[in-house]
Amino acid sequence: MTSKASRAAVYIVGAPRPRIGKTLLARLAADYARTDGRQVSVFDINPHDPVISEYFPRSSRVIDIQQTADQMALFDALVRNDGVTKVVDIGHMSFQRFFTLAEQIDAFTEMRRHRIEVITLMLMDLHSTTRDAFADLTARFPDSLTVPVENVAVAPFPRDIADGQDTNPPFRLPPLHLGLRPFVANPNRSFFDFHDGRADGVAPATALKLQEWTREVFLAFRELELGLLLRKLRSSLLKAS
Repeated sequence: MTSKASRAAVYIVGAPRPRIGKTLLARLAADYARTDGRQVSVFDINPHDPVISEYFPRSSRVIDIQQTADQMALFDALVRNDGVTKVVDIGHMSFQRFFTLAEQIDAFTEMRRHRIEVITLMLMDLHSTTRDAFADLTARFPDSLTVPVENVAVAPFPRDIADGQDTNPPFRLPPLHLGLRPFVANPNRSFFDFHDGRADGVAPATALKLQEWTREVFLAFRELELGLLLRKLRSSLLKAS
């Protein structure tokens, strides 16, 4: 197997409640992978209000999780180790349905069998629906990495969950200055460009702030992947001992 194929990864980004920043995080995951030279495919599981597909028109597909054909196309793609990083942006209306299907077909086990790293990023707030969903995912998929995400600008983070994440600390999405949000929301711009400082038509001071914010988030993704690598290494050493 090639080294490229062995680096295949699936980022699953979602939350059971709306307007908490999941599409922003999914976009960042996709552009982070692009800065690392990886090919990316994006799946927009928001059929009635697709958003992320507007930012990746050539590498995304809108999925209606209620349709059998779309279900098959989605999971066939996710379990295929083709060296492509896949990012799944799950709308809150499709959240439970996605994970129910994944459990029924044992999709996470199949992805790991094909040497595909699976990282579930779940946006957190203090609502009981969110807390219950996080506990449910960690119980149903104990062998997969489920990471709680703190979106500082949107919602308070439950400290008890943070304290309970000894081996997998929460992923922190830093606040974005209000003046930068119009640039980020523009579908003709990408975080990939901000990271490289190629923000044409943007004032130098604004471009610098965008670059600093984007690099901070991408560093968090890098640390997340390194943590996963160390976790696998420790597991291998324990099995060998």
